[in-house]
Amino acid sequence: MVYKQMKKMIFLSTLLSFISPGLVLAEYLEVSDAWIRASSPNAKVLAAYGNIKNKSDYTIWVTGISSPAFNSVDMHETVQSNGMASMNHLNFIRLEPGQTVNFKPAGKHFMLFTPKKPLKVEQKVDFQLHLGNGDKEDFQATVYRHKP
Repeated sequence: MVYKQMKKMIFLSTLLSFISPGLVLAEYLEVSDAWIRASSPNAKVLAAYGNIKNKSDYTIWVTGISSPAFNSVDMHETVQSNGMASMNHLNFIRLEPGQTVNFKPAGKHFMLFTPKKPLKVEQKVDFQLHLGNGDKEDFQATVYRHKP
């Protein structure tokens, strides 16, 4: 009897993992045009940009970002209010099916804090997006002086 109940619970858990929107695999995201604005070698804060596309049929939540090249990385958004620009920290990005979120100057962007080594133009830097279901999506961004 206990064996049948356990078997049923395992089957239902497995089935739910396939249909639950919160359990979308990282391979359903596409990161494109990722770049880091070059700065002076002693800069403590840099910014990165790019596009994140949800290629799945489910809502995906990006809950953070990290890079071995920086002490920390945050998601921010520049907003205009009463003629003044300010930056807001973003705890998450919600991507609906088929939606692309653009990270660009004067909009959403990644704040890169305390580089572990100075970056060089055309250097590729590794990043990981952290998703709401615990998955991670690896991507690289290239250092440029100006938007490519």
